[in-house]
Amino acid sequence: MILKIAYTSLANTADIIIIEKKGVMDIEKIKELLEEFEFRAANDINVLEGYDLVMAKKMHMWGNGL
Repeated sequence: MILKIAYTSLANTADIIIIEKKGVMDIEKIKELLEEFEFRAANDINVLEGYDLVMAKKMHMWGNGL
């Protein structure tokens, strides 16, 4: 029952963090893919030397739900 509730909750809201060595991923393409899968507010953040970090958020009722 707990897993079923957790799954339902995560279907509507979640955070994603992608970390790769610098130059490995196409950051703009990653942002586009995240948008296609209903993740919003995608940002690339320069906090780790030598690594690219992209974060995004999936929020309830954004995207196809409206």
